[in-house]
Amino acid sequence: CQAIEQYKKNLREIKQRKQWKSAGAGAHFMGVSDDHEVDPADIYVTDMLLLDADQLLYSAHLGSGTAIQVKTLSDWNTPEALVLRKNDFMVYDVALDAMNRRLVMSSSIDYDLEQHLCVLSLDGNQTQFVTEGECQDANPFIDPRQPDHIYYDSCGLSYTGHHFYGPREVCKLDIASGELETLISN
Repeated sequence: CQAIEQYKKNLREIKQRKQWKSAGAGAHFMGVSDDHEVDPADIYVTDMLLLDADQLLYSAHLGSGTAIQVKTLSDWNTPEALVLRKNDFMVYDVALDAMNRRLVMSSSIDYDLEQHLCVLSLDGNQTQFVTEGECQDANPFIDPRQPDHIYYDSCGLSYTGHHFYGPREVCKLDIASGELETLISN
């Protein structure tokens, strides 16, 4: 994934440029050492899907942000197309509405436990949240016959001392009308 490789390369270059002022015994003595590196475990692909027979779309978790890229499968050397790059924004699950050329994603802001569904047009770069509340909305699925109907699972969150998860539900959201229906609750 070019987005991941480029991000890792950028981190190495930044570290090398700043190394002179944050490394060695003098830097530790002065209290200016830089121990705040991005953990390599925070750089990974979160989801992927086929846009068509020759294009793969993937989302990647890049430290404290997200990249969504499109890769050409027939020629691995073709540069990837950038769909979205956002800091302090995480994408977990992605569904494609091919008819309307848009993505529905389970996302969070600023490493928050809450995850909500948002919509992103493939022809633009604006995200619009369509769910809210103290919950985790995940695994969106778009009805191919009625692309305004999104099925997803959701659970409530409680923040009393520690966080707790509530019952899990499968919901149907009509994003055109805003009508929400709980199909299954356990």
